[in-house]
Amino acid sequence: MNDIKTVVALLFFFFASIFAKDLSFLELPQSVVSLATEQHRLMKDETKKKERQKTQQSSEEERVAKAVSRIYKNVKLSDAKKVVRLVYKHAKKQRIKPTLVVGLIASESGFRRTVVSSHGAVGYAQVMPKYHQDKIAGRDIFDPKVNIEVGVKILGDCLRKKKDINKALGCYNGATTSNGAMKYINQVRKNEKRIVKLASLNATKTIS
Repeated sequence: MNDIKTVVALLFFFFASIFAKDLSFLELPQSVVSLATEQHRLMKDETKKKERQKTQQSSEEERVAKAVSRIYKNVKLSDAKKVVRLVYKHAKKQRIKPTLVVGLIASESGFRRTVVSSHGAVGYAQVMPKYHQDKIAGRDIFDPKVNIEVGVKILGDCLRKKKDINKALGCYNGATTSNGAMKYINQVRKNEKRIVKLASLNATKTIS
């Protein structure tokens, strides 16, 4: 019963603190007031932390996009920003380092949106539609939003299956030999490292 009263008091104090500066009229026990105040402070600190992280991510995305547009002369900065923003969004969902996916796209398509390989792989992430209709779900695979979302999901599936990011890259590439897989992995890592260096990011923190 006391726990219920405490929860009610905390909620009341929280909402009252939003709408009223003078809380003396509440006449709550000092222990409850102290606890509620501390909880409120922690919530504010967490909000500030998330805002800082969002600002830092935005800055990183900007630098990565600029690096991409400088390396790949055919890519406009505005397009690079869109691609990088989508990569960061979906890579985080799959718990994959975003710059690794940027390196993958560099290796797969050279950031060419409409490129189609001789095997039928499409777009930025070179998705094979005939194998991934479940993820495409009737959408336009040439649409960057769809292409990058699906590509990152495929890499995420490979990572969950292989339990290792390098093996996941080999899985994504569909390499049939260890030499072929290693060649692809090295290419992705090389492209990632080049972009990270030009973007002046901390490689030890950014690259998996």
